[in-house]
Amino acid sequence: MNVKQREERRMEALRRVREGQSAEVVAAALGVAVNSVYAWGKRARLGGSKALKAVPKSGRPLKLGREHWTKLKKMILRQPKACGFDRELWTLPMIKELIEREFGVDYYDDHLSRLVRRLGLSVQKPMVRAKERDEQAIKRFVDVEFPRLGKKRDDAVPR
Repeated sequence: MNVKQREERRMEALRRVREGQSAEVVAAALGVAVNSVYAWGKRARLGGSKALKAVPKSGRPLKLGREHWTKLKKMILRQPKACGFDRELWTLPMIKELIEREFGVDYYDDHLSRLVRRLGLSVQKPMVRAKERDEQAIKRFVDVEFPRLGKKRDDAVPR
């Protein structure tokens, strides 16, 4: 959303509140937080409509645009092997390498983890289970052997 659109949204919120709509209704209609509607109203009361002017966001420009992040998320949602890696699960170093390879951009690891969370993705920890695991033997132990030892089922080995 650009600066002009943000200003228009604020003015629309103020107009709706002046028409008698509640802050909750306005917030829901415009897709903003109720606190934002209250804050805009306060700013308008104290400084007039000039106080609702949107200020361009300062700070360092983004290294990747929205379309790059959309493409990256689609790539991450596929398996790492589909992106040329030999592992089954993604790691941050792999995502970092993928970004460097696809977009020519380098991110600091800690910052990259925050950006990946913004994509709605989270760290996944695989369940480590032995290949030799015998599910029937485990069930038999939990159901038969363990109770004979005088323990409660809640104390049983995690399944």
